[in-house]
Amino acid sequence: YQRRVHGTLSECLFFFDMFDLEGRRAEMSHVVNARELMGYASAVVDERLPWYFDTTQAGGIVAHPVFLWSIEWPVLMELMSGVPPGAVHCSEDLHLHRPVRAGDHLHTVGTVVGVVGRVVTARFETTDAERRPVATSWKGTLLPRVAGALR
Repeated sequence: YQRRVHGTLSECLFFFDMFDLEGRRAEMSHVVNARELMGYASAVVDERLPWYFDTTQAGGIVAHPVFLWSIEWPVLMELMSGVPPGAVHCSEDLHLHRPVRAGDHLHTVGTVVGVVGRVVTARFETTDAERRPVATSWKGTLLPRVAGALR
């Protein structure tokens, strides 16, 4: 990308070909462990909820639904590599097909499925070791300081 400065850094415009993002694909595998599930849950929910913290319950603990963000995030960063700074998460549509549990071997594939104006939409498919669906999500990213090559 090319940077053109007009005053302060917040007024910078970046010239970037948004069409280069279409069809980008990235993937990553991850083995879920109980410690990360409890750490994530303790940051976002009430610690008294046993399904997130009681390792003695049948089936073990389950992940907070939004825990999947932590697995999808590195995939999103790879999809958006080379994008000028200032991107803003602007939409989320998460569909859980089953709970995530400690010990799950997950595989996430992210694909840029749309570019409209300054908004990039990516679809994420997360499956387990048997390739059964775990979650599907769509994330929108706004690139407010990009100029040029827009639809």
